[in-house]
Amino acid sequence: MKNVYICHQYYEPSHYKALYDCAENYGYRINDVIVLHPGSAVFYREQLIEQVGLKIADEWYQNNFINQGKLWLLRNQIVIIGVAPYDRLLAQYRGVLASNHSIYMTSCQEWDSGKVPHPYPNNREGFMETLTHYIDGVACVSRETERQISTWNSATQVVNHAIKVDEYVKKRTFKRNGKYIFLGRLADAKNIRVIIEYLEKFPEKKIEIDIVGDGPLRHSLEEYAVRDSRFRLLGYFSKNEIKECLHKYDYLILPSHQEPFGIVLLEALASGIPCIISNLSGPMEIISHGKTGIVFALEEEEGFARAMDYSMGLSDDAYRSMCIQAMSDSEQYDVEEIVKKWILLFEKVSRNAKDLIT
Repeated sequence: MKNVYICHQYYEPSHYKALYDCAENYGYRINDVIVLHPGSAVFYREQLIEQVGLKIADEWYQNNFINQGKLWLLRNQIVIIGVAPYDRLLAQYRGVLASNHSIYMTSCQEWDSGKVPHPYPNNREGFMETLTHYIDGVACVSRETERQISTWNSATQVVNHAIKVDEYVKKRTFKRNGKYIFLGRLADAKNIRVIIEYLEKFPEKKIEIDIVGDGPLRHSLEEYAVRDSRFRLLGYFSKNEIKECLHKYDYLILPSHQEPFGIVLLEALASGIPCIISNLSGPMEIISHGKTGIVFALEEEEGFARAMDYSMGLSDDAYRSMCIQAMSDSEQYDVEEIVKKWILLFEKVSRNAKDLIT
C-alpha cells in the first residue's frame, strides 16, 4: 500500500470522500485528515466534546498535534494540502511539500481577478511562489478552477467532490406537490433573501419552501417564518436525514452569490430532484438548464421569479424527464468515478519518482 496524507486548513473530510471509500482498491492507504490551522483544531475539538465527550475530543486534539509534527519527517509520500488562497499556511509547509509528492486542492474560482475570498492579500507573492515551485500537482474541484489555476501550475486534474449515489432514496413518483427545499448554510453568500422577496411579491402562490441548515441568518429567517407559513425553517439535518428526505421535494433551490461547487447539488441529482440555481460557473458545471434544472441570472432583477414560474409551468412529461436525467447525471459524481480522477493525479505527480515508501 502507498500512503496518502491529507492536510486541511479546516476539517473537511467530505472533500475526500472518494478517497476514503475507494482508494484502497487502487493500492493507496488514506491517513486521517490533519487539521493545520490551530484555531480550526480548537473549534473542531469543541464540537467533538459536544458530540462524543471530553476524553475522545482530547485524544483527537493530541493526535492531530502529533501528526502535524510527523509531517516534517515524511519523505517521498503523497501529501494533499487544502488551504484557502493566499493563506500563509501553504508557504509555512514548504519543507513538507518539497520532500514529498505534493498536491494542492482548491475550489476557488477567483484566481483570474486575484480577488480571492481570504484576508491575506499581502501574502499573494509567497503563496504563488509556493504553488508554482513546491506543488507537484493541483486537484481542481471544477473545470473553471482548473482553467484559472493552470496559469501557475500546469500539472492539474479536475477532481470533483463526490457522493455515494446509491445511498440516496430515489424519486419514483413524479407528481409535483409544490414543495421546494433550500439546503445549506444560512449565510448571506447563499442569497436566501431572494426567496423571501419572491414570497413577499407573490403572496398568492401556493407553495412551500423548507429551509434546512443553520448559520448566522437563522434568527432573522425565523422572524420571517412566523409571518409566512409557506416559509419553514427545519434546522440542521444529518446526512442520513438528507438522503432519506430529498426525493420528497419538487426542486432544490440554491440561489447563491458565491458557490465554488455545491455538494448539495450532487445530492439532489442522486435523489432525482431538479435544481434551481444562480448562474455561477461552479453550479453550472453540474446543472444543465432545461435538462436537470433551471438557471437564472443573478444580474437580472426578475431572474429568480422567472425561474420559479418556469418550474411551475413545466409539463408533467418535461418534469419527469428532468428527474430521470438528474439521476443519470449523478452517476458521474459517484465515489467510484471520482476516485479514478484522484488516482490519475497521484500517478501524474509520482510518475518520474522512485517507488514510494510504503
